[in-house]
Amino acid sequence: MPLGYETGNNPFYKRFPHEPYYKGADQRRQYPPLSLLQLQKFIDTNRIDPSKPIDLAALCNTGLYTFEPFHNHYGVNLTDEVSY
Repeated sequence: MPLGYETGNNPFYKRFPHEPYYKGADQRRQYPPLSLLQLQKFIDTNRIDPSKPIDLAALCNTGLYTFEPFHNHYGVNLTDEVSY
């Protein structure tokens, strides 16, 4: 008998239900966290001009926030706590 078959026509690995919890987990959109404290620090150290709109380009130009499109980063998750 082939590997995985015990008796009958059902192989052992097909007898149990399968839930695809992690299906496509590597393709999900990621939103790296940015705390309000970090954003205030960028403004206080004159890395971001508060009179202009704050977008991804302004955050990346600070040199302290990294944004990796190849890691499925699609935006920013603005949080109220410090994120490490």
